[in-house]
Amino acid sequence: MNFASKYFKYLLLSLLVLSIIMLSGLAVVAQSNDDNLGVAYIRPRTLVYARGNFWVYADNAFDDSQKRLIRSASEILHDRMRTQRSRILDCAYRRSNRFMPASRQRIDSQLISVFVNAASGNRPIKLTTTDLWTAPRRQPNGVTQYNTGRAPIGNPGQFPEQGDLLRVALNSVIVDRTFSDFPQARQADRWAGTLVHEVLHNLGYDHERSGSTDGAFVKEFGTCTAFNGNIPDGLQLTDSNVEVIE
Repeated sequence: MNFASKYFKYLLLSLLVLSIIMLSGLAVVAQSNDDNLGVAYIRPRTLVYARGNFWVYADNAFDDSQKRLIRSASEILHDRMRTQRSRILDCAYRRSNRFMPASRQRIDSQLISVFVNAASGNRPIKLTTTDLWTAPRRQPNGVTQYNTGRAPIGNPGQFPEQGDLLRVALNSVIVDRTFSDFPQARQADRWAGTLVHEVLHNLGYDHERSGSTDGAFVKEFGTCTAFNGNIPDGLQLTDSNVEVIE
């Protein structure tokens, strides 16, 4: 066998090994995206907001500017849930037509349990934001999908099994980053809406798993929180070529 043939075989073998390694790595990343929520409370994290009984931690995978934005969003959310909750509920019920809570009194009580009252034993309610890596995806129809957050679906009316732990994944590819067609990625009010959207998932509320979620209570409550219950008529929340997935 001549030198050229040996070199070609070596090159093919190297490419095969490299491909296997890359595919394995992709599988690990995909699995990690799902697993981060399950281990959010034991991953390296920083306390970014603590007021009253509501504490928020940020995964150390977020950089300092992202942690500052998460802190600002947490402060906005906490203040609005304590002082503007009724107004925001009015807004959400007015805009929603499906996946509604069993009763307004019940969801109001749940929100009070998270944002106003302490957990049992006078412990704080701890919300941990962990990292979700998902790049914006351009769809065949020209629409760009921005996956901003994810959360486990809990049992209605109950906290997760840790008793006072809420788990939310926020997309570090998007948080506090600049996109010409999605300027809300740098707006704390927008992320306050995402946070409460994911908190409601923790509390057992859901929406469609595909297609538009407009009109679903969880989606509308998050939007109403972002606008403090005052959404101008005819407002377009995003560019027509943008789809936000939460």
